Amino acid sequence: MVATPAYRGAKASRGGSGARRHFLAWSLPAGAVRGQVAANSDWLPTLAELCDLSLPDEEREGKSLVPLIDDPSAPSPHADGFCWEFRQQWVARKGAWKLHGNPVDTTDRANPPDLPERFLVNLDEDPGERNNLAQAYPEKVRELEALYLAWQQSL
Repeated sequence: MVATPAYRGAKASRGGSGARRHFLAWSLPAGAVRGQVAANSDWLPTLAELCDLSLPDEEREGKSLVPLIDDPSAPSPHADGFCWEFRQQWVARKGAWKLHGNPVDTTDRANPPDLPERFLVNLDEDPGERNNLAQAYPEKVRELEALYLAWQQSL
């Protein structure tokens, strides 16, 4: 059995424990696992494709997960990056890099940690999101901030 890292955050947090969720896909072989990035907004286009239905353009916020269901080595439909926001918090993710903007850690509500305005992690090296790499990789912070701003303007 593979040990699961202790993820930072809880509900209402953009940390792994607040955003990382398991889901089941009936088309996968028993015990199959996919590690590509996907989001709840991907379900509607996935179900539409599986049912051979078309969606109006305004209903296409997500991307179909059918390629991931069919092929374990398929790239994430969000390989070019993915952003989301909740209240004043936001996240920009691209590959292993994840930038938190205005992060809140709700793990210990009675004594929440004081987090900086930008919190950068490499999920391959730090899946628990414990070490802020923002000062060590300012170019990655700028890249992911630009990704977030472009996404925000597209809404």
